[in-house]
Amino acid sequence: MLIFTRKNYITLITLISLIATLISIILAIYFFNQATKERKPVLLIDLTKTRIIETKRLSEAPLKIIRSNGEELLNDVSAIRIKFWNKGKLSIKPEDILKPITVMIDNPECEILDFAIQTTSREIVKPVINRSEENPKKIIELSFDILDYNDYFSFQIIFAGDPLAEFVSSGYIEGVPYEIKLKRTSLILSDIDYMRIITKYLNVSSVILIIGITVLSISSIRRRDTGQHKKIEIIKSVIFTIYFITAMIIMNILMYKIIYYVSRSII
Repeated sequence: MLIFTRKNYITLITLISLIATLISIILAIYFFNQATKERKPVLLIDLTKTRIIETKRLSEAPLKIIRSNGEELLNDVSAIRIKFWNKGKLSIKPEDILKPITVMIDNPECEILDFAIQTTSREIVKPVINRSEENPKKIIELSFDILDYNDYFSFQIIFAGDPLAEFVSSGYIEGVPYEIKLKRTSLILSDIDYMRIITKYLNVSSVILIIGITVLSISSIRRRDTGQHKKIEIIKSVIFTIYFITAMIIMNILMYKIIYYVSRSII
């Protein structure tokens, strides 16, 4: 039951003021960061590799891989997924690439057999993958028309040799102070899907809390005896409910952003 007295009412107002101050500081930092536009390219490689053919079971394999010259491939064959996306506010265009963005298999006994684009965030991205003239068996080059904020494309590489072989990347983009390096992750989600997951749980928890506090407020009003203070108590309960709902909306937005940026900064 919510019972307001002058003492705890002042305490509540003080607490809300402190929370409002904290929120103002956080929002100031957030909007400052939002106003800062920069390119943030990220190249992610999925830790889960798909084994297509194993050498020890090659004689039992239901398929064979033949090279273009007719020679049968007798090595292990595996596949890996890679995703390239821009999490910065400033778009990346071909003229911004100072050094070609490449992916190389870092094992002298391995080679890249094939590669293919799997998904793109939008049609205008138009990603293209080509073999490098420098070392076509081990290096591929990535290109695209544009990567705007949260635009991405993912692709698959099929390679022969040690299934545990490492991949490395290189490349420089104007305005980006670091070389493009592969980051490993156990799961590749589209940015939109990831945001929907966060929003779903935050919204459900907020709705439950708002309904709960509203029911408690109404219940506390009905249980009080009628008298001259009834209107004051009703007003206090309404104000408290409005404050609570407003705070939950603000906290929902903040938690949405905090969870998103913290989790993305990890990968």
